[in-house]
Amino acid sequence: MGRVNRDLRTMGDQFPIAHEALPEAAFAHVRRVVAARAADAEDCRRLLDSLGLLDAGGPGPG
Repeated sequence: MGRVNRDLRTMGDQFPIAHEALPEAAFAHVRRVVAARAADAEDCRRLLDSLGLLDAGGPGPG
């Protein structure tokens, strides 16, 4: 099996970036998935920021 590149800096080259807003239900689901897999609160913030989903108030409920 070939090597998989999981570098966040190059993911935009591999996947199209959506420029429209996510529906609230999808946004909440993504935040829950990221929070469940993050090592801690700072990791969660960093991941949400990398995805462009961190709002001014930081990770919120959900």
